Amino acid sequence: MLSRTAESFFWIGRFIERAEYTARFVNVHYHLLTEIATKEDQANIWTRYLEDTGELEPYTELYHEVLTRPVMEFVTLCRDNPNSLTNLIAAARNNARGIQDQLSSEVWHFMNDFYLNLKGKTEMDLWGDTHDLLGHVRNTCYTLDGVMGSTMVHDEGWNFYRLGKNIERGGRTARLIDIPVLSDPSTEPRRISEYHQCLAALKSASAFEAYRKFYSAQLVPRKIVQFLLFHNKFPRSVRFTNTQNIGRAGGRRDTSAGNPAGHQIGRGAGGRSGVRAFGRSVFHRAVPVSGPGVGTIRSTLKHGRPSLLSHKRIFHHLTISIPGGLTASGPVKERNVPARVSDALLLRVVVNG
Repeated sequence: MLSRTAESFFWIGRFIERAEYTARFVNVHYHLLTEIATKEDQANIWTRYLEDTGELEPYTELYHEVLTRPVMEFVTLCRDNPNSLTNLIAAARNNARGIQDQLSSEVWHFMNDFYLNLKGKTEMDLWGDTHDLLGHVRNTCYTLDGVMGSTMVHDEGWNFYRLGKNIERGGRTARLIDIPVLSDPSTEPRRISEYHQCLAALKSASAFEAYRKFYSAQLVPRKIVQFLLFHNKFPRSVRFTNTQNIGRAGGRRDTSAGNPAGHQIGRGAGGRSGVRAFGRSVFHRAVPVSGPGVGTIRSTLKHGRPSLLSHKRIFHHLTISIPGGLTASGPVKERNVPARVSDALLLRVVVNG
């Protein structure tokens, strides 16, 4: 497969996942904040969100104060924000246009209609029915993923699409934990606003109902962090997304005798020895859930300097080490994101055979 084609599939996955997350996050927090939060609480939450996504600086260039209404317009319809919903869908569509021969006709027509429908939306549409617009974007992203999965051949292009989608998903889930009430999991929510922050973190990952199946209705920060980081059956947990990426990067389905590397990494991704201890197998090292600095991942800077870096960072460089000395390594470029967020990191993914 041509590198240009692989790159297009990869970024279609990332852009669609990013648009879905943005629509869901904004929808959840908008309704919670307008009902229970003070103006100060709203400003703090939106500021933290803009900082985590690297959009605070371009936002402040257009708007001087962090308020709910301008933030909503900035992250949904603003033409000057490369990570707004309209621009993300346009970017995914542009990548798809260059590889139409690799896509099914159903995928192309669906994505093109999605782009044309969202392109004409204005601030009046946003504030006329905020929930309807954001829900439409979220649900259309869900449907698009289903159309791609059910009408396309699951070959290398599909694997690059899923790789991009899972990298984006894991990074976005990790960001959700970067809130004060979850930063110290030894504490319990004391104020109603802290309780709603826990609720919003779960709902922003579509995890609330899944969380309740394991922990009933108790919103305990330690359990929330455990669930979003380490659960091996929830598709948006950091552990699950990285396990999927290990399998795709190593050719998980090809485990024949002629492909020992695929057999080893497939066994590492799916077997007990590979993922039983998440901090040992997927990341080079992760601190215990109950300790300070939850979610902090031991990464290595591009220049080889070891450092403890916050989990809210994006993974930009993937190194997969396979028993037998085979190593696959490559950069993952971040598009249309300010340089502060694009600091090149090296995430070592070690498979213990």
